[in-house]
Amino acid sequence: MTASKARQVIQAFHNYTEANAGIHDEDAAGPLVCFTYVQKLGVQVIATNLVYTKPESWPACYAGFAAIGRLWSTVKVRSLTSATNELAMSSPAGLRQKFITTTVKNDHDTLTEIHAAYKKGAKVMRRVRHLIWTLVLQPLFPVMAKKSQPNVLGLGKRTEPLVIVLFTVVWEDIADDESVDRTTKSIIQDIDHYASSKGTADPYRYLNDCDSWQRPFDGYGADNKHFLQDISRQYDPDGLFQRACVGGFKLDMEDRA
Repeated sequence: MTASKARQVIQAFHNYTEANAGIHDEDAAGPLVCFTYVQKLGVQVIATNLVYTKPESWPACYAGFAAIGRLWSTVKVRSLTSATNELAMSSPAGLRQKFITTTVKNDHDTLTEIHAAYKKGAKVMRRVRHLIWTLVLQPLFPVMAKKSQPNVLGLGKRTEPLVIVLFTVVWEDIADDESVDRTTKSIIQDIDHYASSKGTADPYRYLNDCDSWQRPFDGYGADNKHFLQDISRQYDPDGLFQRACVGGFKLDMEDRA
């Protein structure tokens, strides 16, 4: 879809997430709503990734998205491998890439502000060589957390739907690393500040999408983080995985002496 459909797509996403807050269709996966700026072409486009595990081209739960219309569609009955390969095309090999994330409540004004932050990022980074700048919105329903076994993610007590906000950046030149790092961090901090002031922030951070400076274990809650620290001390008393492993997210063991 063209960028002119942004308001309609945000509204459809918000409506879908609100409508499925308590009774989620287990055959529906997503939706993933993606807003992308492609620097090489100088265009912004919108893609909605809608998955349904029954062989139906347009299930009723996605009616709000179907009504928007589209320029091009790959909707069809297909294998999981085929769908995964299509998604992977947005991250071509051989280029630099960064993920950064936050989480908010399903509030329309907050989603609109996040989209405005995405547009600001496209403007600030428009000179980054071969930039592909994408905002992805993904719903996280409380019914999903409540159906699973208890775990350390800290989501079991949520009573309203959340939205995982992901920014992905693909670029070519190492010389642009500092600019990309600075811009993406500033944008996430601005979003978190806005959401906090509006009461729509949530501490949860999806670990797989976090940037290196983010602290996903803090978002699990103090009790769950302490539990992880205690388990680490019990089964890894020498701290091999906390000190000898490069990269990844650590448990701040010094805070739990």
